Amino acid sequence: MKQIIICIGVFMISFFELFAQVEKKQSEISVVYGTKTLNSEMNDAWPIRQDVSSSFYSNGYNLSVDVENRLDFVGVKYEYYFYENKLSVLSGLKVLFFNSGLIKADQDDGGYYYLRIKTEGTTTEYARVKSITESSTYAGIPVELKYTPFDYKYFSFYGKLCLDVAYKLATNTNINFKQAEMQEYESTVLNEINPEANSFYGTIYAAVGANLRLNKSLYINLDVFVPSFLTTTDNSGLVNVQNDSGVQISLSIPFK
Repeated sequence: MKQIIICIGVFMISFFELFAQVEKKQSEISVVYGTKTLNSEMNDAWPIRQDVSSSFYSNGYNLSVDVENRLDFVGVKYEYYFYENKLSVLSGLKVLFFNSGLIKADQDDGGYYYLRIKTEGTTTEYARVKSITESSTYAGIPVELKYTPFDYKYFSFYGKLCLDVAYKLATNTNINFKQAEMQEYESTVLNEINPEANSFYGTIYAAVGANLRLNKSLYINLDVFVPSFLTTTDNSGLVNVQNDSGVQISLSIPFK
């Protein structure tokens, strides 16, 4: 029995030594795609009445205007390793697509909400709206510090501290009116109401992830973002973002 235990111990030590034979890396270049779910509230600058045009469902009346938003991004990053592959820094170029909307929950069944478009003295005018959507595109530079405490032959686990800084390239806001003939007044309404959004985007966040080495010249990485808080405000004219979380996948080519 004692000999069996010794043999098992020797085998396990040999196995982990073999697995731990990691080739020293100097740098990698990666193609990245990711998405974030944003926890947001409606921007109070929009003069909206929600308690109209409700539809009855089994669980009660649907009175709400849904806040919908997400952030998708693509990018290219260069990673440089040091301190025996334990630490690395990453930077590159990232393009972000920020989409948000104020959408009547039952719009598909004819639901709408009122948007105040003009007030003169005691007279107030409203338009019936099914949804308001906004899409913005940012370009920026990510900077990441990565620590890899566990690095084996075919996979590794790591943590990151990340900073994104970006500038808005373009934005587009659309109002979907209940009455089609109102669409010709869309630009007029937007000029009157549309609040100014921040041209700069910045956030600090953390992530944990895993690296799988498919072969000597191609790696795949999966990052899970810890809920983070934006460092900039007013990045959307429709919503106020409280925090975000999400995932990122990337393909990497290593260089020695």
